[in-house]
Amino acid sequence: MRWGAHLLFGVLCSFAAGKALGLPDSQLAPFCAISAFFSLLPDIDAKQSKISGLARGAIALAGILASFALSEGKAERFAFLVLVLFAAIWALEEIARPRHRGITHSLLFAAACVAAVFAVAGEIPAIAAGIGIMSHLLADGVASKPF
Repeated sequence: MRWGAHLLFGVLCSFAAGKALGLPDSQLAPFCAISAFFSLLPDIDAKQSKISGLARGAIALAGILASFALSEGKAERFAFLVLVLFAAIWALEEIARPRHRGITHSLLFAAACVAAVFAVAGEIPAIAAGIGIMSHLLADGVASKPF
């Protein structure tokens, strides 16, 4: 299934759940935004996915900024740190990436994400995360079955 369909389905599911939970309108948009992000997250294992591209960009930007901060103004050290960073990113991409629809498409991954969000942000964001991930798994399950 394409990312746009996952995003739309995740937002629709979270909107319905937010209304069912009686969330005030002021909390509904952030609830849906959290769910939207997590509705794309399971596809982080696919190189061509939107979420994977965003993650690579965010990691690269954070790595470049960290390399600059650690370089102490020395161009050679900065260049070396950036080279190490991109070698590590390449290694993760080519060697350590899980197969598509593997661990990131499991209930274990969903539970781990929900637990992490709960620990960091509390119950309502964790519910939103769970709805997002489960909407992705449900959509993949339905879309992969012939009618």
